[in-house]
Amino acid sequence: MDDEVYSAAIWLAVGMTCSDSAASTQSAEDLVDMITSVVPTEARSIRQDALGAVPELRAALVHILVNGSDYGRYWGCIALSYLLHCNPSNIRLFGMETEGLFEAIAECLTIHMARGVACGVLSQLAFACVENSTRICDTSNILDLVARTMRHGRPMDQHAASCALSNIAANGSTLALKIADFPDLLEALADLCVEYRSVEGDGTTSRTGMSAIGCIDNLSFHEEVRPLLLQLGIPMMLKPLMEGEDFG
Repeated sequence: MDDEVYSAAIWLAVGMTCSDSAASTQSAEDLVDMITSVVPTEARSIRQDALGAVPELRAALVHILVNGSDYGRYWGCIALSYLLHCNPSNIRLFGMETEGLFEAIAECLTIHMARGVACGVLSQLAFACVENSTRICDTSNILDLVARTMRHGRPMDQHAASCALSNIAANGSTLALKIADFPDLLEALADLCVEYRSVEGDGTTSRTGMSAIGCIDNLSFHEEVRPLLLQLGIPMMLKPLMEGEDFG
């Protein structure tokens, strides 16, 4: 590992764990800058690998997600998202070798300004990773808080929440059934599916509805889940979508 990158990672870790909330938040922002300042995709991947391999930095991110100010938690989630983006190595390092991460993300799901980016982190952790998806489903309150985000969040937050569930459902019927065991999740998804017809000026609601439709599709792929969808009347709720409507 590059000594300069390692030293910077340790310095940022110290900053994120300090008692000064403004300073810890700034350290999280500086971490984001350290990742995004690398432009070529291959070089950015190398930077992600180098930073993710520093256990002190991973622990510091957990710390700020639990103990930071609302802004600190928001920027901590943003930094984590950049470290995970399209990086299977970091997805596994953070998900499987970073103590307390999922409980920390659950904390962020209770913060209004952070819950959308926290759902985005869950989506990336779950991508093509059964182990992380299982930890998400088995961590106390996460699915309840995701359901709350879909009910009461901003369109961009709802979009991130449905994407997280979709990635989990794509990892097998056992995980899809864990989602289906939360009727409020399924009902919230069905409600979002029809919202694509109420398109905001920037198309946000349309994207939200489409991501929810994709999640229902991933869930219905599994035969074991289909009876639960029928029992809750999800197909009937989605019937208007099949009666000559465009999908955005």
